Amino acid sequence: SRPGIANESRALRNIRIVLVEPASPGNIGSVARVLKNTGIDQLVLVRPAPWREEPETHWLAHGSGEILDGVQQVDSLEEALKGTHFVVGTTHRQGRFRVVEEGHVSACVEAVSIACQYPVAIVFGREKDGLSRDELLVCHRLVRIPSAVDYPSFNLSQAVLLMAYE
Repeated sequence: SRPGIANESRALRNIRIVLVEPASPGNIGSVARVLKNTGIDQLVLVRPAPWREEPETHWLAHGSGEILDGVQQVDSLEEALKGTHFVVGTTHRQGRFRVVEEGHVSACVEAVSIACQYPVAIVFGREKDGLSRDELLVCHRLVRIPSAVDYPSFNLSQAVLLMAYE
């Protein structure tokens, strides 16, 4: 047994991935697969497009049926964050009204540390235009995953993978 495995296990159980208005059933399936691979099992969808009966969801979630079965679907971000003690929001936009960290590692370290005792949420916005200003305001930390290209927006499941892996 690895040292700290109990804390790591507790932290993973306390991490909730929240997708706000995901439009693509394929992204929902891909995110379920990411969560299965990284040991996180809480997926919350805020006002998603239809996905449960879509074959693409299940193809891309291959081997992750229990993640899809456990999805919590809610009507608001407030409902998705209920009971959490720490919220990390993701964005690719810089803004004069928000402090966005370049890089995600330190926010992930802090999230895991807090998740050893309390529920934590990592929030991802809409595929087309991310999180709204009001949604960003409910986050304790905002992170931007650096990219080597001028178009810095990652695919939703890729962004979830980078954060979940960390």
